[in-house]
Amino acid sequence: MSISDVKQLIKEKEIRWVVVNFIDIFGHHRNISLPAESFLSGHAWDGVDIDGSSVGFASVEKSDMILIPDAESYWLDPFSESTVKLHACIQNHSGEKVGPRSALKKIVQEYEKLGLTPYLSPEMEFYVFENMEQAIMENDFMGADMDWGGKNIMHTFLDHYSKSRYPVKAKQAYLSADVHESLRDFRDKLSEILQEAGYPIRYHHHEVGRRQLEIETGYFPAMKAADYIINFKYMAKGLGKEWGLLPTFMPKPSAHDAGNGMHFHIMLKEGEKNAFSDANGELNETAKQVIAGLMEHAPALCTFTNPTINSYRRLIPGFEAPVAIAWSRSNRTALIRVPGSAKGDNNNIEIRNPDTSANPYFAATAILAAGLDGIRRKLEAPPEAVGNLYECKESPMLPTILDHALEATSKDSVILDAIGKDLWNTYMAAKKKEICQYRKQIPIFDFNQYFGV
Repeated sequence: MSISDVKQLIKEKEIRWVVVNFIDIFGHHRNISLPAESFLSGHAWDGVDIDGSSVGFASVEKSDMILIPDAESYWLDPFSESTVKLHACIQNHSGEKVGPRSALKKIVQEYEKLGLTPYLSPEMEFYVFENMEQAIMENDFMGADMDWGGKNIMHTFLDHYSKSRYPVKAKQAYLSADVHESLRDFRDKLSEILQEAGYPIRYHHHEVGRRQLEIETGYFPAMKAADYIINFKYMAKGLGKEWGLLPTFMPKPSAHDAGNGMHFHIMLKEGEKNAFSDANGELNETAKQVIAGLMEHAPALCTFTNPTINSYRRLIPGFEAPVAIAWSRSNRTALIRVPGSAKGDNNNIEIRNPDTSANPYFAATAILAAGLDGIRRKLEAPPEAVGNLYECKESPMLPTILDHALEATSKDSVILDAIGKDLWNTYMAAKKKEICQYRKQIPIFDFNQYFGV
């Protein structure tokens, strides 16, 4: 889509409003609405003024920033017949492009210098609740120490048995048959909306968690893939609002059930050719160099792929989330998995630690920067790991708390250079404040564990 294409569509579809979207450094979706006429005869394409200090991008004394709309990101709002959506890059008061989307553009350009184009396929996992109370109650009582009668009462309260459908059980719901679940219509409709917006869906299904769904799409160029994640969340929440449901992308909404991953499948292309394949269709040296880069920078990546305190409640053994920094074929306990279907034109690698709380532009930037470092330095991947890596004692481990991820990132010049030092300083300060606020809280666990000491 070019600017002239978008203008023509605005006229043809009688669009009244254009919503310019951007993502703050913490991954929160923000936007501003402008009359469509400002994109036809006004100066909106040249930039839209915002206060950068109110969204974490700048100090108050240097707060003027400009959103530069990207015509290629055009899509129609499925919940309004007269609204167009555009994503934007951010420009500071000095005319410099800043922000997560700009960082991703820069790293993609570095790949292009090598004749390579990075493609990503993000897997979107999320839970759907009827309300927040239901989510909190399920977490509190699903693993409660009660006798059979007490559990039966609570399960009834949480609609485990009380509705006219078969019960779907925690950690046992993967690929549940339609007759066993209540969310089939929701994922059908959401998938249709996504396809109408230009995102072909590979498949959708019930995931491992009781109320967990997954929708998978194909591969997109890195920027379109990151935009897709933002649009996906918008559409899921918008449809939930219409249907009286509450989707959540919180990494670990229940201590006793599966967490929400956002695995990235990574593929490089050289023209039309898969740049990960050798003459026999097997993974080549480039693919193994990317694997080596991801492994070397894995602790530092976690700041952006797993950016919340809650993220590290997911990265524990027993829930198909990785803890060991290793690579392996067809092994879902590894950080990096080579899918069983990866061969020839479909050669790809999957990094499994990212979760759905991540700012997709930061996450994609950090992942691609790590892979690019592996290519440039011709890093060698270690031998393939085998077996259940939850039981492995030899492999290095991912960070177990956000503090450790932040520390690793602060020492990793490759990741810091890709993100940008100014953004990193702002991000680091905000995350330290978040950790401090968390440590002041006294969770119910402390009362249960320590009140009687």
